[in-house]
Amino acid sequence: MNRCIFRYSDRNGVCCTNNTMNLLCPLHSKNKKNKVFYLTNKLFKDPDREINEYEILEIYCLLYKEIFDFENRKTMLYYLLGKKKRIIYICNKFGINNKKDLKENLFNKLINKLEWFCIVKDFKNTKRKFHIFFKYWKLYLNHIIGIQYLPSSNSEDIFSFDSLSSIENIFYLKDNNITYGFDIRNLYHFIKNSGSWNPYTKNEINDYDLKRLKSYIRIKNIIIDNNIFWNTPLQAYTDVVLKMEGNGFFIDINWFILLSFNDIIRVINKYHQLSILMPINYLCNERIHNVYPDYIFKFCRMLMELLNNTDDPEYFTYNCLLYKALTSVSKKFRDAAPSWINDIQPNYYIEINMYSI
Repeated sequence: MNRCIFRYSDRNGVCCTNNTMNLLCPLHSKNKKNKVFYLTNKLFKDPDREINEYEILEIYCLLYKEIFDFENRKTMLYYLLGKKKRIIYICNKFGINNKKDLKENLFNKLINKLEWFCIVKDFKNTKRKFHIFFKYWKLYLNHIIGIQYLPSSNSEDIFSFDSLSSIENIFYLKDNNITYGFDIRNLYHFIKNSGSWNPYTKNEINDYDLKRLKSYIRIKNIIIDNNIFWNTPLQAYTDVVLKMEGNGFFIDINWFILLSFNDIIRVINKYHQLSILMPINYLCNERIHNVYPDYIFKFCRMLMELLNNTDDPEYFTYNCLLYKALTSVSKKFRDAAPSWINDIQPNYYIEINMYSI
């Protein structure tokens, strides 16, 4: 009798301990069509031997030769790796580092990497080629990230205020010989919503750095959810403040943070009173309820819609009316407002309450 050739995914590929007259014991006989166990039995005679990352590569290359259907190959290998902890370990060895990713996403990234390796025809030097590839792959990734620009002048992400050391995907820019570090997702959203300029210096980000950023997102398969702009109110208000300061208004982010739900409603209603005859209606596309932080995100989305429409010939007027609406509600905004803001008068004024408190 022989040991069952089924290998457990949660035991690093060690064989089942059951003895059987056949290759698979009755418990695992349902896997008889999965070639991966027959291949591992042929490659590794020791049933107690754990399967490492190099051998995973070797197994997949054999599957690649023998199994034409891609989805079938994926399914077969999945039985050998199944558990997320095991998949994370193997992925790390292949330069795929994202523990927060879903198990299916990690496995798909691993399969894509293994598929690439299958173009190698001679497997006598697989381990050597494996090391050489990842040596240059790591150097390339570091170049895309901007490691060559270190040290960074900042220790926190400007958008989330998270420590750079705690951020999974960091991106570095060099501007006037000074290096700045960012959470790549936050920087991407900032560029998408506010424009391709450095929020520290307000200088335009050059085409080369933009290409680096896009390449990094693509290579690392970083998920960018275009429907979710911010994770915290601080991130939302940061985008608004950077945009308004770019338009020439001095603003402290803490002034926004101090606004209550009722204050925000009053700002919106005041803005509509001031802009009644303006051709475009802003600050009216969201239903706001007193649910924190949802009402802040909705308020900021409406503000960003106004602030991003730079092609509007009345763009500056809209900005001034927004600022005046803020000064009418917040003493902080009012005390810091330029004297000329009080001279801005609407062409027509009517008591409008777009939202109720």
